Formats: sequence, structure tokens, C-alpha cells
Amino acid sequence: MQNKKDYTFLKLALYYAGRIKSEKDEAMKAVNFYTKAASIKDTILNINNKCYSQLGNIYYDQYLYDYAIDMYTKAYNEAFIAKDDIAMVKILKDKALVHLDKGETTLALKLLKKALKMAEHTKDIRCINSVKSYCVIAYTDKRDWGNAQKLLPDILHNINKADSSAVYFIAANLYKQTDISKANMLYSFLKNKGNIYAKEEAYKFLTKESLGKEKNFESIKFFERYTHIVDSIRRNTNSEMMAKIKGLYDYQKQKERITRISKEKNEFKLLFASTTVFLLLVTTFAFLLISRLRRRAQEEKRQVFMLKKLQDEMRQNSLEKIKENNKRIDELELQLINATNEKDELKKRLADEKEKLLAQNAINKLKIEEENLALGSIKNTDIGIMIQKKKRSETKEYLTKEERKQMEDTFDLFMPSFKEKLWSVYDITNRELNVCMLIKLGCKPADMACLLGCTPSAISKIRIRLYKKFFNKPGSAEDWDRFILSL
Repeated sequence: MQNKKDYTFLKLALYYAGRIKSEKDEAMKAVNFYTKAASIKDTILNINNKCYSQLGNIYYDQYLYDYAIDMYTKAYNEAFIAKDDIAMVKILKDKALVHLDKGETTLALKLLKKALKMAEHTKDIRCINSVKSYCVIAYTDKRDWGNAQKLLPDILHNINKADSSAVYFIAANLYKQTDISKANMLYSFLKNKGNIYAKEEAYKFLTKESLGKEKNFESIKFFERYTHIVDSIRRNTNSEMMAKIKGLYDYQKQKERITRISKEKNEFKLLFASTTVFLLLVTTFAFLLISRLRRRAQEEKRQVFMLKKLQDEMRQNSLEKIKENNKRIDELELQLINATNEKDELKKRLADEKEKLLAQNAINKLKIEEENLALGSIKNTDIGIMIQKKKRSETKEYLTKEERKQMEDTFDLFMPSFKEKLWSVYDITNRELNVCMLIKLGCKPADMACLLGCTPSAISKIRIRLYKKFFNKPGSAEDWDRFILSL
């Protein structure tokens, strides 16, 4: 906060330093101070419009009209941001005066009409009359005496003491074209009461009038040449200062241009870097996405292969396969009876096939008996008995974490292939594994919900989800139960 105040005071000090140098006619130093003041960011004082306006005045006094217009435009923009209506009116007047000196009367009047509308909105009488006085100057310059005289009574009716010299000078300048007697009266007043510039014009007019009355035309001619030379000397005296100020302005413009180009380059670099990073991120994301999709496709392919292998194994070890083999054995025995008169080679082939099927059936029966024995052994273990007890309990006791671990260890001991077969297809969670084990033990959905501490609906969703994971197609909870019971 202290830092902001320091900058505010510095800005104010530079502005007033510029004002002092302006009053001492040290235009170069004044320009430097105003420029530095305008460059300091400040949201407290809002005097940027004053800085640019003073710069415009200096350039105007040095006949650097384009530079003055540029400064007045900046001043107007700053006043607009600050919502300072009075300042905007003053700046429009000053800008119009520059266009008048350039001979652009129409453009000047356009600016003054805009200023008058804004002044009337403020309801400040002095501000309104000030704009009207500038309009009189413009109409006089345009030789539109009618419109000029329409506005003149308004500004003469309410004259502020501080503005009297300027107002009478404007009126005298108009009457010089329309009413010489009134012009004489006003210039006579101005030669005594007007400011230095009004006095100069008053003496010039009165001298010319006096010489005209005496009909000393040669003296009038010399006087006109004298005033022309005085104006030329004044302009030439300022020419060196004009060149310096113009050079300073051009330097500042070039500096602003270099700063703008540098900013644009930095913005381009930032945009290029941002675009590069964005493209790199998109490329990386695309690569990761493709890799993930590829891994998923490979995983799905592996799951399909393992599931098919598991289903084939289950089919080979099922009771249906034994029945199928027995049917084939009956067919082979019939073929052997009918093949008594055939070659020994055919009889041998049929007998070998029959022996293989009998051996396969014996193995399948043995595996089924082993599985039933293992399942019975699990049910007769401590954890198996506890599960049966909790199923029948009216208090609806659920399995603790240690008991679920004990159930898993018991399955690993008696049926080690159960978990391996499931995990070979899909990496199921511990909760899903617990559901599968309870299905294998013949528990109903309601019992499983009680033992695992959840709702029957949750158990159904787990079974449906597992079927979808394994078979990659929709299925019912009962479809999953049949699959688990056949493992």
C-alpha cells in the first residue's frame, strides 16, 4: 500500500513540475515531466487526462498540430475512463481549436457541437458559455456571421470575471466584421482591461483604425508588414524549440513502437510455446489412449481365450460329458458286434476308442468325486460349520474380516484351482471372490447378503456385474450361479 502511495505522490510531483516549466516557457522540460507523469500507473488521482491535455497545449503552442491532436485524443480517452465530463468538454474545445488553426472549420464545429451537448448535460453555466464562445470563434472563422451573432448574447449575458477578457476579445473579433463601432468600443476596453494577448490585438486594431481615419495608406501598409514580420519572428524564435519537441515526440513514439513490437513478439513466443505444449499434450494423450485401448483389446482377447479354455475343461469334466461318452461307447459296442466279419484293423481301432472313452469317464468321475469330497470337506471345517450356523442364526450375524480370510484359506487348501480359474480370466476383488465362494457352498442370495453385511440387491448386482465382466455380454445373476457351480 505504501508503495502505491509513493508512486501517486511521484506522479503528482512530476505533473506540477511540468506546470511550473510550462509557465516558465521551458517546453522541453515540461514535456519530459508530463510524459513521465503519464507513464506512472495510478488509480487514485486520475490525472492522466491533465498530463496529456497539457502536452497537447505545448504542441499546439509550437504549431505541432498533429502531435497536439494525438495528445488531446489520449486525454479525452483518459477523461472518459475517469467519467470526468467537464474535462472531456474542455479537451474537445482545445482539439477543435487545433482544427480551426489547420483550417478544418467543419471538423472543429462538429467537435464543438458534441462538446456543447455534453456541457448542457452537466448544467454548468460557465462550461456551457465557454463552449458557445468557441462556437462563435468557429462561425466567425467560417464567416458565418448569422450563427455567430445568435450565440453571442448568451455568452455576453453571463460573463465570469475570469473569462471577461477572452469573451470580449471574441465579441470584438466578430464585431470587427459586422459592427465597427462596437468593435472599437470593445477593443478600447481591452487595451486597458484585457490580458496581454487581448491588448496586443486591441492596439493592433486601434492603430490600424486610427491610420485608416487619417487615410495614411502608406502607414497602414507599413504597419501590416510590421505585424507580419513580428509574427514571423515569433514563429522563427520557436522553430528550434519546435524541432526539439518534435524530435522528443518522435523518439517517444519510436520507443512506444519498439515496446509494442517487443510485446507482440513475446505474445507470439508465448502463443507458440502454448501451442507446442498443447500439441505435445494432445499427442501424449492420444498415445496413452491408443496404448490403453490396445492393452484393453489384448486383455479382452486373453480373457476370451482363458474363458474358452476354462469352459472346455469344465465340459470335459462334467456329468454331461460322461453321458455323452457312455452314449458313444454304446455305439462303438454295436459297431464291434456288426464288425465281426470285418478286418482286425477296424475292430482294433473301435476297441481303442472305446477304451479311451472308458478311461476318460473314469477320470471325470474321479474328478467329480474329488470336487464333491473337497466341497464336503470345506463344509465340515470350522469355518464351514460357522457359515452354516450363521446362516440359520436369527440375529443375522455376518462374517468378520478374519473369518472371510479363513474361508479363502480353506478354499485354497481343499480347492486350490477354484480361485486360480477365476483369476485366470479376470482379476476379481476380494468381495466378489467371497460371493463366488458362498455360491459354491450353496448359499442363497439372502444368506450371502446377511453373511457379507449388505443387501440382497447388492449381491444380485455383484453377480450380474461378474457375468458381464467374464462373458462380455449381459446375463442374469442365476446365469453366474450356474457358471460358478460348474467350476
